[in-house]
Amino acid sequence: MLGLFNFTLGIIFILIAFVFLKVARLNFRRKEAEGAWSGLLATLVSLIIGIYLASWGIYGLANQDKLTEIAPKLPIPYPLGFYILAFIPIIIVYIGLYAIREQRRAKGGISSEDPNKSRKIHSLDLEVSRKAFHITIIGILVCYLFVGELVSNAFFGYLASNWDIWQITQNLAPQPELAGKAFCIFMIIVIFLLLALTDIVRLFAPKYYPVKLIGDIYREKEKGALGPHIYLAVGVLFAVIFFAPPIAMAAIAMAALGDAAATIVGINLGKHRINSKSKKTWEGCIGGFVVSLGSGFLCMIVLIKPINLLIISASLVLCGIGAFIFFLIDYLTPPVPLTDNILNPICIGLVMTLFTFFFSPYIS
Repeated sequence: MLGLFNFTLGIIFILIAFVFLKVARLNFRRKEAEGAWSGLLATLVSLIIGIYLASWGIYGLANQDKLTEIAPKLPIPYPLGFYILAFIPIIIVYIGLYAIREQRRAKGGISSEDPNKSRKIHSLDLEVSRKAFHITIIGILVCYLFVGELVSNAFFGYLASNWDIWQITQNLAPQPELAGKAFCIFMIIVIFLLLALTDIVRLFAPKYYPVKLIGDIYREKEKGALGPHIYLAVGVLFAVIFFAPPIAMAAIAMAALGDAAATIVGINLGKHRINSKSKKTWEGCIGGFVVSLGSGFLCMIVLIKPINLLIISASLVLCGIGAFIFFLIDYLTPPVPLTDNILNPICIGLVMTLFTFFFSPYIS
């Protein structure tokens, strides 16, 4: 059984990647450049995550005799993978029940509201709604930074002493320094699967999309592409899996909170545009940079031990570099249009990882 759930989830991510590829191809045909290229990037990232999880699953399946050695190191510790897989049928049943309700409404002559029809919403309310998922990232950060080890100990301790169906012992629990990461991955995958499966319904069967209110906050160019929350979830998951914990958390905070701050400050206080072709302002730029730098720095130093003047200085420099990358991605137009929701956590994390490797190897 060891590795089976990681392998299965890896295959699911690979299948979702192929669906994302189909969405990207449809956007290429419609000449929607951002949806096409961003969908292609989401495909690649999902495929990498899927191959990574499946590879760990194969390794676990091939080494059943090394249970206590391998189990704590799995990306999704046993039996958290089972709970993720058990969540998928719940999502499918929810979508199915909603589809049945819509069919009955149609037979009864009750017209459903057009999912592509947008209500008139105040610009600030619209942008705050669009950034709501960014702000919920705070919950993931809190889980990773403060309660990961506590939740891990409570969860595995309960299974070991009260519910032995999984034959759990504390030897199978993730290592204390990886506990927050393990539960963070668990939370993000559950959220990602919920968002991805419902968004696939929105794109291919919009009549049965169960969260039509969310459709109101999509920009026109996004209605035929993957939702912005999908891109952010994929980028955040990549960061948590592949970057060192301090860098992953800093990159996620910068990407989510910095972007939300830039938008809200720009709408409320923005008066000076970056250039004549852009709606983005210098006020939003400064607000996003400051929040990005501050939130990234706080997340980083919480996860680094021990703390000393050298660590604090290096962390501040690294976060300054990360905030600068955030600025470049958010305010410069790339040759190939890509959404910053997926670029920010990945690119910020990659650049910070490279600088750490060459100049600050003691930060990990």
